[in-house]
Amino acid sequence: MSTWTPLWWLGGMVLASAFVIVMAVVTLRTVVKKRMKQEILEAAREPFVPLCYKCGYDMRGQVFPRCPECGALLGFTVSTDELPLTSEEKQLIENRCRGIPGKTPEQ
Repeated sequence: MSTWTPLWWLGGMVLASAFVIVMAVVTLRTVVKKRMKQEILEAAREPFVPLCYKCGYDMRGQVFPRCPECGALLGFTVSTDELPLTSEEKQLIENRCRGIPGKTPEQ
């Protein structure tokens, strides 16, 4: 047996190991990319989540369009307490948000 035969075996083993490692990395990368793409598509399919403009509170399931966290009405960046409104105007706004008909201040 020649002295080169073990070196050929060693070289073949190193080459085969490198090939296996490269294939594992490529396969793992493909699987991760596919999973990331799938998660992005699933996130895009989720319905719009209404958030409070002032504090970022999740407003899903709220019947009354007023943030329970900071008191801001849906679509406003300030609460009704911070607006220069009379108590009658504040009550009218709350009644309208609840669907209770009422007179406007001009009437």
